[in-house]
Amino acid sequence: MGFFSFLGKVGKSINDSMQSAMEDKIIELWQRLRNFDEERIASYLNSKERITNLDCTAILAVYYRYQRYGVDSLLSKVNHNSEDVIQQTLKFCGHNMIQLSRKSPMREIQQTADKFIADYRKNTY
Repeated sequence: MGFFSFLGKVGKSINDSMQSAMEDKIIELWQRLRNFDEERIASYLNSKERITNLDCTAILAVYYRYQRYGVDSLLSKVNHNSEDVIQQTLKFCGHNMIQLSRKSPMREIQQTADKFIADYRKNTY
């Protein structure tokens, strides 16, 4: 095995490990937030200086419980640009980490993400 081949395998292993850790964080946040009410999630998002991909899990959690009406209502309560949040959430939903995960707890997130994409792409902000 050549040096670069070895280096490639090490890099892939690190990448796989980091992706698995991120998936675990998404699952953990999903399990916490999906039972929160809209006010608590709005408070969570307002505590953030900017919305990260991980924070998009909160948008999906609201969508899971309340569908589009809940997301629209939530976005009216947060201090972030709603169009930007929707666009970032759409990107998050289509990310390979969400769509290609083989972890069973991610199935519910994948299904919600797919519905979110279908709903918000046809009614683009």
